[in-house]
Amino acid sequence: VKTYYEMLYQEQTMLLLNDIFQLNNLGLADEYRRMMEKKDELKLDELKDIFWDLYQNEVSIEDCKQFWEFLVSSCGYSFNKSHAIGYSIVSYITAYLKVYCTKYYIATCINDCKTDAKMTKEEKIASFCHDAEKMGITVLPSRLNHCYSETTHDKNEDRIYLSVNMYVGIGGSVAKYLATNNNHTSVDDFIEWSRKIY
Repeated sequence: VKTYYEMLYQEQTMLLLNDIFQLNNLGLADEYRRMMEKKDELKLDELKDIFWDLYQNEVSIEDCKQFWEFLVSSCGYSFNKSHAIGYSIVSYITAYLKVYCTKYYIATCINDCKTDAKMTKEEKIASFCHDAEKMGITVLPSRLNHCYSETTHDKNEDRIYLSVNMYVGIGGSVAKYLATNNNHTSVDDFIEWSRKIY
């Protein structure tokens, strides 16, 4: 992969360190890379001394300093090549699904929402619903006769029905039970049915 003289990948950094420090050992080059990445002052000073001993008589002090700074900074942002390719493929597939299978994709994302350090589950669901509306898909709450244990899409129209367990107090088992018993003729009929089972 061409990176046009930019050090993007950890593997590039390892090859460069292997040559610069005359190691003949990529495992050791990776250890050096990690030392530089962590910016441990003591270890960096050790490496800098080795580097200085190797090159101070061959290039100017200014060039040595400049190149050393470049090495340390490039270790800070380089990325593992296999991870970069993997993330690229996942991003491509995700973008494809969002554009060409929108209602299936958004319904699946809503079902998979969990609270994390950045957003609550509710914030994530609201974000996906907003995306759906922007893309021309109507998001509807569960109704008596459109009651689902998981958020699902309408096969014929651009609609998504939210799961009944979005309502506070309704858990997974109750949601499944409601989803399999949803042939009610009216609200009164539903209330009468619920009294029988509770």
